[in-house]
Amino acid sequence: MKNDFTQGKIVPALIRFVFPIMFAMLIQSLYGAVDLMIVGQFSDAANVSAVSVGSQLMQSLTMFFTELAVGTTVLLGQYIGQQRQDKCGAVVGATTFFFAGMGLVLAVAMQWLSAPAARILNAPAEAFAQTVAYTRICCAGAVFIVAYNILGSVFRGIGDAKMPLVTVAIAAVFNVFGDLLFVAGLHRGAAGAAIATVMAQALSVVLSFLIIRRRGMPFPFSRRDIGFHKKVIGRILRLGAPIAFIGFFNGCSRTTFVMAQGIAGAFGVRVPLSILFSHMKPVSIFRIGLATPSSTFVQIILCFLYFFHCRKEYVGTGVWRE
Repeated sequence: MKNDFTQGKIVPALIRFVFPIMFAMLIQSLYGAVDLMIVGQFSDAANVSAVSVGSQLMQSLTMFFTELAVGTTVLLGQYIGQQRQDKCGAVVGATTFFFAGMGLVLAVAMQWLSAPAARILNAPAEAFAQTVAYTRICCAGAVFIVAYNILGSVFRGIGDAKMPLVTVAIAAVFNVFGDLLFVAGLHRGAAGAAIATVMAQALSVVLSFLIIRRRGMPFPFSRRDIGFHKKVIGRILRLGAPIAFIGFFNGCSRTTFVMAQGIAGAFGVRVPLSILFSHMKPVSIFRIGLATPSSTFVQIILCFLYFFHCRKEYVGTGVWRE
């Protein structure tokens, strides 16, 4: 189901659009919980601990890519709403190139960084090896995790939030059967749960590709669009990076800062600059439009500074204080 926010009433269309996204993210976040439940039934305590620790890391990485991919959704929505479908191919192409590269780097890097990550997460000594194995296997499939989020952002950008929900729901059911096969049947413990998760993510990507192939893109797109478009990638990151930071700070109960940086960006930068540029002769829409990326830039700087402040506090105390 596609939603057109440029015609008709906004609220009903918004509800139809938002709820599938909420349920899709909920189902995706339950991958680790399902792994934990089945491993708890058919394996020992060390494997349960490994899945518990490893799934937290994977959830964090997944949410990071999900939030960054919001930039693609926003850009596609803007261009389609402006009837500028000719620009959409470059957005999808740049997204594919950039995020696929990030997925490959993550898949390779985490084969070496899984052990340090397990130490940082305080994995128990008796479950350390299983935690590292779980993380390495899941991260080996990072390309599928990234690809799913890319395709989901494209679907949502064209107003279709239902199909990402359908594909992730099918993959979640497959993950349950995979866990039962590898954990209960083959007794592979945490490693088996990780294999099932990667296979389920791969299935969701295949289903998404098949749907796109069957439907076709609602805008011009060719292989020539797949490339390094610096300006497009820059816009995607500017739109997605603040959302990723906001999600992180909300998860750490730093909601006061989230509110403060939002107010600072809107009323301290965007509104004053918009007023200033609107009074500069000759009046230019381009100049007025600079107020928005300026606000985003300031918010990103504030988020980085606050992140390093929180990190310094964590290193000194060992806990994230609320």
